[in-house]
Amino acid sequence: MAEIFYVSGLLIGLVAVAMVVPALLAASLGESAMSQIFLISAALDLFVAGGLIFGLHGRERRLKRAELMVLGILTFAVVPIFAALPLALSEQFDTLLKAYFEAVSAFTTTGATTLAQIDGVPRAIVLWRAMLEWIGGGASLLAIVLILAPARLGGTPDTPLRFVESGARTERAHILGTAVRVLPPYLLTSLVCFILLAAIGLPTFDAACLTFSTLSTGGLMPRDGTLAIYESRGVEAILGLFMFVGATSIVWQRMLMSGRWQALREYRESHWIAAAVVGLGVFFAAGFYLGIDGPSGLSVAESAWKGLITSVSVISTSGFEVREGGFAAVALPLLLAMLMLGGGGFSTAGGVKFYRLGAMLNQASGELGRLVYPHGVRGARFGSQPYDLQVMKAIWTGSMAYLGAGAVTLMLLALFGESFDQGLVAAIAALSNAGPVYSGLAAAQGWTAYAHMEPAYLSVITFAMIIGRLEIIAVFALFNPLYWRS
Repeated sequence: MAEIFYVSGLLIGLVAVAMVVPALLAASLGESAMSQIFLISAALDLFVAGGLIFGLHGRERRLKRAELMVLGILTFAVVPIFAALPLALSEQFDTLLKAYFEAVSAFTTTGATTLAQIDGVPRAIVLWRAMLEWIGGGASLLAIVLILAPARLGGTPDTPLRFVESGARTERAHILGTAVRVLPPYLLTSLVCFILLAAIGLPTFDAACLTFSTLSTGGLMPRDGTLAIYESRGVEAILGLFMFVGATSIVWQRMLMSGRWQALREYRESHWIAAAVVGLGVFFAAGFYLGIDGPSGLSVAESAWKGLITSVSVISTSGFEVREGGFAAVALPLLLAMLMLGGGGFSTAGGVKFYRLGAMLNQASGELGRLVYPHGVRGARFGSQPYDLQVMKAIWTGSMAYLGAGAVTLMLLALFGESFDQGLVAAIAALSNAGPVYSGLAAAQGWTAYAHMEPAYLSVITFAMIIGRLEIIAVFALFNPLYWRS
């Protein structure tokens, strides 16, 4: 277990170093108290991280499969404790649970918030939440490559690993080598997004926060309201483009950057995501144009534009709204189905993922064809990804685990007497890491906002956010003795 704590120390140290940025921002704005809070928090975190790193240095090795899963759970459950320290020391959160909830929400790129208003919150805290989303997005990508894909958990394909994984022997070198391969596209697209937002006149602070939230598919806003407050088609277009990037696989992005055109054509998942964005966008456009209680007054072109941006926001599980109550423009079952599906594999988006849906549809088509041609020979592929019986078992298991976790979360939330619709949306939004979708619907439907939820209710949602980020099956796998024996 020494290796697990060593790597955890590295992550805590990274979080501590990142706290210097909001501390400097607070100092530049004359908020000396807030600057001191971040610096003190950073010092305390560095003390813990240093103890773990120096105390266990030289004992690190490659982690076993079960140990990697423990590391994944600790990453998204324990690291937010240290990230929440400046939030807890500030006066913005009246309980430690809310501060921890905020940190978990940001680090798992869920984007749920217990802050009733953002405009009155110190800018350092707003920036820190956005930075946590971005750091958590990078950690999510590494968790998929280092934990889920090698173990084939939930049918996560391991074929693309040759593009991104490092083969180093020690765990430190393995993680750092993989990070060098995985994170450059994430960093590059973030930089491009920030430059484009700043170039069209968006304030630097807003451009930075929106960039962090967009590429991580977290969806936290730096100000109160929806994207409409910026009154800019350019902002919506840039965020829509990079939300789509965030929903697609980093493997696909590396292929694009390296000019592997044949591999790009065969990597079908991103094609299906684009088609789904357009298809769902049509439904949102119709809902915006027709309105819920009558004609909305929007033109066809404006409705189509807002529908497309809202669609990519839902499928990427970012949750940015371009219009108040925009998520209510389509039927709730359709909205929840697309949230549960989420984005692509090897991406920061939540949900079941498109490659699993493609595999299940491929298998269903084959089984139907077998009824007509019992002895026919058919390929089992989704684009360039082959599927065999063991992979299909894992995919169905992962999908059923997701549905089962949703049902259990809903039953636990139902104990608090809220409406069925509210509990269902809260459960799916947490498991799909799409908290702003619940916030948008809560405002439109009059449901309880995160800020006013009971502590036990928030605790259930917090746990759901963590297991949703790990795609659930990794948590269940820890209870399987075979994983520990291997």
